Amino acid sequence: MSLTRSERWGADRETESSRDGEQKEEKKREKEEGGGGISCIETDETYCVSPLTLTAVRRLHPKTDETYCLCVRGTKQTKISIVFEQVSAVILLLGSGRQHGRQKLNAGISYPRLLSYGMLSHDSARFLSDSPSRIELLAHLRTAPGRPSTITEELSMSHRSVQRNLSELRERGWVEKRDGVYQLTTTGALITKEHEAYLGALSNVEAFDGFFRELPDTEHAPDPEWLHEATLIEATSTDPHAPVDHYVHSVRGFDVDRVRMLSPVLSRLFHDAHAALAVRGTHTELVLSDALADRARELNPLEFDLLVSLAPLDLYRHPDPIGIGLTLGDRHVLVGAYDDHGRMCACVESTHPELFEWATTLYERYRTQSTRVESTRALSP
Repeated sequence: MSLTRSERWGADRETESSRDGEQKEEKKREKEEGGGGISCIETDETYCVSPLTLTAVRRLHPKTDETYCLCVRGTKQTKISIVFEQVSAVILLLGSGRQHGRQKLNAGISYPRLLSYGMLSHDSARFLSDSPSRIELLAHLRTAPGRPSTITEELSMSHRSVQRNLSELRERGWVEKRDGVYQLTTTGALITKEHEAYLGALSNVEAFDGFFRELPDTEHAPDPEWLHEATLIEATSTDPHAPVDHYVHSVRGFDVDRVRMLSPVLSRLFHDAHAALAVRGTHTELVLSDALADRARELNPLEFDLLVSLAPLDLYRHPDPIGIGLTLGDRHVLVGAYDDHGRMCACVESTHPELFEWATTLYERYRTQSTRVESTRALSP
């Protein structure tokens, strides 16, 4: 049975009236929660966000639960933390007046826009991890845009799978189609680059797990990216001395004027290797912990007195234990990881410039906090 015009008009008015009532109630709740307008509130030196702003954000992103750290970009570089009960946003623009999907936030904000950190959101990362084919397709399009038929021939995918994945990537704005040819958008290229870097970093961490595992903390750990072409020697059950043997062999091959060294242990093998350098005229700066320096003196006072008095050696004592081995030559670095018993479990050798710079900074931090030993008397408590 169809409705008359007057009946349809009455039904429409009733629907509109219901919507108006809902909007009024919503505005009333927003006003009670946070006052008028989307705004940031400054309290002391910390920025927080009004409840009304949170309401607006929740409308845009009604999924998952996460805490995001946002940064106010402007004259004040202040971090603010907002707990979203139901948010999965990667990029949040407030006060810019830009479109976000089909919705638009109020532009009347007196503070700069807020941007959340992170290239890949949880949703994007999950989208990629759910299907290796998507990752393979993105990596392929990064270097070889093409038609579905060509892509199918070049990749081990069915035509149906290629079409489906291209459609999904296109919906996300990562892929675009021009004259029948699919290619990455700028966003797609950045997503692909960041994801590949992320996987590469994980791969490096896993490859050097035996080394990282024995380092005292992340401050003593180099960036995994710098280890991509480094040599890693690990102790094994069949060759537990492999890292030490590699270290001694490498040090004996140094042809440099100066060597700088942090050592968490006393080792006759290390001593002999560096003594060979001293004979060739290489100057060595050595930093030991207070306890280790005193121990060295107790073991052999005469030899220690002789070493301290020699010109090729500058000995420093640091007040705290040293949890990493470090030897710096001329743009050459050796890093040793030790277990709780003082055994070298892994040795990394590299000439990577950023790794060398990191190692130099770490060494200088220890040395500047140390006291130079002028004679054996300086080692007495």
